[in-house]
Amino acid sequence: MRYSPLFYAVLCCVLMMLPGAGSLAAAAEAGPREGSIEGYWRGLQDDGVWAFVFQFIETAPGSYDGRIHVYKDEMKVEEVPIRTVQYADGRVSMHVELNNVRVEGPVDIAKQAIEATFLYEDGSTLDMVLDRVDPSTLKGLAAAPVKQGGEYVYEYAKPEGTGDGWKISSLKAEGLAPGPIEDLVTAAVDGEFGYLHSLIIVRNGKLVLDEYFYGHSREAVHRLASVTKSVSSLLIGIAIGRGEIAGVDEGIKTFFPEYGTGMAAGWEDIRLSHILTMSASVGWDQEDLAGFYDSEDHFGTVFKQPIAGMPGEKFEYVSPNVDLLAGVIKHATGLHADQYAEKHLFEPLAFGPYDWEYGKWEGYPLMDGSLHLRPRDMAKLGQLLLDGGQWNGERVVPADWIEVSTAAQMDAGGREEYAYLWWRGSQSLGDKVVEGIFANGWGSQFIFVLPEYDLVVVTTGGNHDNGKHFAPLKMFPDYILQALE
Repeated sequence: MRYSPLFYAVLCCVLMMLPGAGSLAAAAEAGPREGSIEGYWRGLQDDGVWAFVFQFIETAPGSYDGRIHVYKDEMKVEEVPIRTVQYADGRVSMHVELNNVRVEGPVDIAKQAIEATFLYEDGSTLDMVLDRVDPSTLKGLAAAPVKQGGEYVYEYAKPEGTGDGWKISSLKAEGLAPGPIEDLVTAAVDGEFGYLHSLIIVRNGKLVLDEYFYGHSREAVHRLASVTKSVSSLLIGIAIGRGEIAGVDEGIKTFFPEYGTGMAAGWEDIRLSHILTMSASVGWDQEDLAGFYDSEDHFGTVFKQPIAGMPGEKFEYVSPNVDLLAGVIKHATGLHADQYAEKHLFEPLAFGPYDWEYGKWEGYPLMDGSLHLRPRDMAKLGQLLLDGGQWNGERVVPADWIEVSTAAQMDAGGREEYAYLWWRGSQSLGDKVVEGIFANGWGSQFIFVLPEYDLVVVTTGGNHDNGKHFAPLKMFPDYILQALE
């Protein structure tokens, strides 16, 4: 299912950090004055899959601060600020400044409804009825419930066993002091890491922390964004281990004979390794790059781009190139990548529900960013790396692929290096440098693996455009590694 036009209009804007859960609760408790639109107003889209809750806080008669709480399947995913809200003569008008969308319409105070019209830059419009709603009925409005009359303070509880293959343990039993981890979860609720939806910690192969925020739950799948690329790397490794792909030096043209002479100059030099390391030097036309996901032929759109440099020499992060791996897997194995993943990766790891339908083209799933998994299953992928490709003693991915696919291949700038669709990075902690491997998906979707500490940390979140995407990195020096000392 494709996301609604309103979702794109709202979420494509650059988000700003907003006041935390405490101020939300205070605003809700204060209540609106008579005739005011202060409070919460909800509109629904796609048969209720998407909900948009507009919150108005009156700053002066007729003037308001505002924000939009964006929900999908009753879980809050983000907040979007509205900096200009005016209410006069029975009409409300507001401006989402950073993507230049205006929202306006008549207000029926008696019926507690706003007939809102969204006015977009391209001239298109969208109508939505907003009904006043009691905030106490809105699940996940804040990151976690705030105790009446006091601040939120987290009290650690050992994760629940659900029969999904995880061994369960406690922080203390696995050498983690509870105090810093309790402070970590409290900081997450307070917004120190932006909008986090989940936080998972695994130590010594055992699940020791399993927390969810803003109405999210352990059984809900979450879009992984570019963490999908790292899953794609694992699938290539499995296919090589099974003899279905000869190796990373195999030419890409081998897997796409039907495109033959239709490829631009230079593609005969591109190897599978160049796609895995983001070093194919594809000279994308910006118009083609912008329109790739709406193109009628994903593979053909990639292949018509000429090779603009020497393959293997320069790292350039371009997502559509990775989508060729869907064709590689189908040609090599006879199965589409999602079918192959279910048989050789998801079932062996006892995954729960997953979703890889969004953005499919001709049955080919997007390999660059559309997979949806449960956070606990994301953590299994991290543990798979620590255990050399095994899960609970059973071989899933060849050990040599885990080793080579997580080894540094390209300089990605700064302190980061790129492997085969996995990242490597380091943090300095005093005189010590901590090395890690991670999968990185926009919005704070992360799988962090710290081999030195036998540690896996997973986050999912809604930090897409608020400058907080990398905020979870602060967890390690400020909290998690403190718990190890």
